[in-house]
Amino acid sequence: MKKIKIVLWGILIAFILLVYFQNRAFFDMKQALMLDLYVIDAYQSSALYIVLWFLIAMVIGFLIAYFIGLIEKFKMNKTIKGLKAKTKTQTELIAQLRHELESRSGFPKEDTTRAEAVDVNNPTATEKHEISPDV
Repeated sequence: MKKIKIVLWGILIAFILLVYFQNRAFFDMKQALMLDLYVIDAYQSSALYIVLWFLIAMVIGFLIAYFIGLIEKFKMNKTIKGLKAKTKTQTELIAQLRHELESRSGFPKEDTTRAEAVDVNNPTATEKHEISPDV
């Protein structure tokens, strides 16, 4: 997977360089950006090379994508913690119920499966209702 990522990044960088060098005259021009909100005075930035404006926009896009991914990661971690806690409580409940079953039936842990098979009296149904000791 690492080799694929390296190849994809190499292709992306090569493509960006190809576009830049084929359109060098355009990217080497200077341009100022203007913002007029009609409420306050118009703002005009200092003139920068167009390639810098593209790089600024790309960095801002990467930062936005990073923070959105970070928010999703926090949400997933919270969900995972909740599911782990739920699994722990259910595992404890299963252990408690097994202990209760062992104490009521009088059979050791390994014999609880046989006790259920005797109660069912249907050989085909025992396959569906067997309890494995390591669950």
